[in-house]
Amino acid sequence: MKMKNVLLMLAFLAGSVTYAAADRFAVVDMEAVFRQYYKSRIAADTLRRQSEIYRNYIVSEQDKIREMAKDLEVARDAAQNLALSADARTREKERSASVERDLAARRAALNRYMLERNKNLSEIEKAKRAEILGDIRSEVSKQAAAAGYSFVLDRSGLTTSGVPAVIYHRPGVDLTSQVLKALNAGASPLPEKK
Repeated sequence: MKMKNVLLMLAFLAGSVTYAAADRFAVVDMEAVFRQYYKSRIAADTLRRQSEIYRNYIVSEQDKIREMAKDLEVARDAAQNLALSADARTREKERSASVERDLAARRAALNRYMLERNKNLSEIEKAKRAEILGDIRSEVSKQAAAAGYSFVLDRSGLTTSGVPAVIYHRPGVDLTSQVLKALNAGASPLPEKK
């Protein structure tokens, strides 16, 4: 009975080894491909320009808020100025209340704007990233199928302990340069970032 179990186990292992030998593995550096793909640079530049537009508006609004806060302090001081008549102090008190309401409304509007723009930028970035990753996956699949690979692993990936997931690979099984060449074919050269 023990001999039968041992023989079954050996047969199973032999079949597994034979099956595994038929599969071919390749690697690709997804981080490098993503970073060097021309569409990634275009997307990053678009996001940076849009972010700068938002930032300029925010700075402008913050300047206006600072001016309103100064105006509020002046109105509050005038409302307590005993050198002014009671009617003048009442008018300044009403003006300070009005400025305070406007200031609170402007601050709230700016906070909403910042939240909406951050969400908007995140959504745009997520959509662009998904599109770019789709292009990369499609090209990796084409290259792998053409070369007869069954599996392609990301050699830039790390395990949960921070160790590279792919510890060793032969140089001949790295598809990174072929994938980049195909993805960037026909793209106008972009100036290198300094």
